Amino acid sequence: MTPEQLEEIQRLRDRKVAPKQIARKLGLRPAEVKLAIQRKAAVQQQESLAKGELPPIEACFANSTMVSALLTDKDPEFSGSAGLGTVMVVRQQRSGFAAATFLLDYYCLGVKDASSRKLNSAAKYQQMKEVVFSKFAEDTAEISLRQAQASVWGAVDYARQL
Repeated sequence: MTPEQLEEIQRLRDRKVAPKQIARKLGLRPAEVKLAIQRKAAVQQQESLAKGELPPIEACFANSTMVSALLTDKDPEFSGSAGLGTVMVVRQQRSGFAAATFLLDYYCLGVKDASSRKLNSAAKYQQMKEVVFSKFAEDTAEISLRQAQASVWGAVDYARQL
């Protein structure tokens, strides 16, 4: 594909022209146009990340026992999951959401597990939230990004000290 074709694809995409229509106009296969669009989007995303630009935060969650143990002045209510907690951070994406979860052992091991996942709808996001926090008998609390970061990094620092 020539640089001129790539520029024309970008110009037409900026005008909200569908990939199939672009392919017809330029005499290309739709798969070639889609691949060019995806590559351009990946490059733009990498450039944004390199500049430190991140998609906006949708929400952050944690199980309430961990919140009371780490993020409040109240005495924690101990339960069967004492010492274990989950933090979930969700960011808005162009095509849905991106979620990261951290399983914390905040009294000993630090971060036991971490995972991330792209979710293409709000329903999938809610479903993932329910699955992640179903392991805890208590409620889920919404927390700030600072509190989520403090919980994860605090658990890591505490484990290093042991």
